[in-house]
Amino acid sequence: MKIFRSYANRGQRVAVFVVIMTSFLLWGISCNDGRYGEIVDYRKGMSIPSWQSHEYLDSRVIESMLALSETGADYIAIVPTWYQESAQGDSIYPTASTPVDSAVIHVINEARALGYGVMLKPHVDVEDGTFRGDIFPADIDSWFGSYEQFILHNAGIAQLTGVEIFCIGTEFKRLSSRSEWIDIIASVKSIYDGMTVYAANWDEYPSVSFWEYLDYVGIDAYFPLARDREATIEEYLQNFELWLFQIDNYQSSVGKDIIITEVGFRSVRGCAVEPYEWQEDGIMDEESQADAYRTILATLQRKQWLEGIFFWQWDPILSEDSIGYTPYSKLAEDVLREFWVE
Repeated sequence: MKIFRSYANRGQRVAVFVVIMTSFLLWGISCNDGRYGEIVDYRKGMSIPSWQSHEYLDSRVIESMLALSETGADYIAIVPTWYQESAQGDSIYPTASTPVDSAVIHVINEARALGYGVMLKPHVDVEDGTFRGDIFPADIDSWFGSYEQFILHNAGIAQLTGVEIFCIGTEFKRLSSRSEWIDIIASVKSIYDGMTVYAANWDEYPSVSFWEYLDYVGIDAYFPLARDREATIEEYLQNFELWLFQIDNYQSSVGKDIIITEVGFRSVRGCAVEPYEWQEDGIMDEESQADAYRTILATLQRKQWLEGIFFWQWDPILSEDSIGYTPYSKLAEDVLREFWVE
């Protein structure tokens, strides 16, 4: 049964979802010993990445952030990306696709002037397209030396601009069990006095070895919510509950609150099967994306460990991307308003 695809009227879709979600939460509470509680106050965030050197300086970025504020978002993640040549490389550097420092500083200041809180979340990507989670340098010591220079450079910007949260790394699956991160974190904290987090991949967070040195556990929560492209909202909810059961248990063991440092879905049919898959073609389907947004928001807002959710992504300069991750001008944008405004 395709519940939301049967309802052309937005109000009917929401009413049906309320019935489903109420039943689901009652089942979850009875089965999981109070794992769901009252709705919590959390950071309502959106990532605004840029892969252009001066895009953050464009005056249209303010227009984009103003449009985002209408969803109820109160936090923005600014995401500049540096690069390394290959997964085995040991040198990290800016390229022509890296926002220049003045642009990063400018967009942070503009966001704060508009009333947003800010997380600075610098990324490292591989120029040959390899997933950053597969980075494993041939010379570990040289890589960590280069990484420290990169992350301290950005931590200096975070301190200068007064951002509330600084992310010290993202999705280094093959490296995040290493002890070198302890010194990296100490170096960051010697120049930055805000809150710190690491953004672990959805299948990485239990193996991260340094949570005790950070303020928050961070999860890039691209958990598969479906096994096939015709899955319903009920299946999304049931599958996410299984992932949350694991997160609940892990959170109890580490004793840290959690920020969902990234989560997102493309507006294509089957977007919840492999939410992290960004390159495949697909059939446009706004309702699948909206259903996935509802699943995330309705369940996580009752998790007592939740400190924030940052959706991926909102474009610095507004554009209507028919099958991309942005919720702008799509049903998912309405869902954000339902949970964050109404």
